[in-house]
Amino acid sequence: MAAKQPKKNGRPKIELTPEQCELAETLAGMQCTHAEIAAVLKVSEDTITRRKQDDPSFAEAIKRGQENGKASIRRMQYKAAKDGNATMQIWLGKQYLGQSDKREDTLHQHLTTDNQAPPRPKTFEEWLERKDMIDSVGTAGRPPVSSH
Repeated sequence: MAAKQPKKNGRPKIELTPEQCELAETLAGMQCTHAEIAAVLKVSEDTITRRKQDDPSFAEAIKRGQENGKASIRRMQYKAAKDGNATMQIWLGKQYLGQSDKREDTLHQHLTTDNQAPPRPKTFEEWLERKDMIDSVGTAGRPPVSSH
């Protein structure tokens, strides 16, 4: 006696055409999300996720598209920096060369050797003296604050 085949429930499996797979790779290169790729292909996001799990070549196409897209962005950033875009030069320097903006912290200049803030002034005269000292150092290069 032949074994009964189980009845299949649910919708039929959606197969993506080679053209859709190529388009998915192109969209991945534009750094589109799975939801965006699914919307363009007119399938569900779950279909994209399942297809990546079930089909290693589709998963590789998505990964290849993402990596090619990142390389393309990097190439454009490098070209912009090389062509003299100062903002891109600064950004790339911070990202890859460990450069950073110099930050003057006036409070740090007034910390004691053990990095503790000096004790609070006990008199109004001590407070004024400290305020004058901080104001003279802390406002260098900045416009004075108006007191209205």
